[in-house]
Amino acid sequence: MTYTIVYNPGLDVLEVCITGNAGIKESREIVHKGVELSKQHHCRRVLADVRKADLTFSILELFTIPQLAREARTAIGLSIYMYKQAIVADEYNPQLKFVENVMNNRGHVMRVFISMDDAMKWLRT
Repeated sequence: MTYTIVYNPGLDVLEVCITGNAGIKESREIVHKGVELSKQHHCRRVLADVRKADLTFSILELFTIPQLAREARTAIGLSIYMYKQAIVADEYNPQLKFVENVMNNRGHVMRVFISMDDAMKWLRT
């Protein structure tokens, strides 16, 4: 698995791109690095491109993602309520829709898209 996380100042968006196999271990690393970069740039919008990723999560691991994100943000004094997160997949993915539901039920603001344009429009509103 490889990933990049960059801050796009023109859009004020943290852009995450993941390729290859990605599971909970890799997600922890990505979340922590992303949160640090987000704080550094005062950026509260995240666009994650997983169109070339092979997501390998168990159902139990999917449930832990919201808590992982909350802990990473609160550990450095950030609130989950200030973030807006969009995930772009190459096709409908029931696991990602499940994560979207769990995240939103736990106070996060997140949506899954199959169109990069739709994701960017949503992040800007």
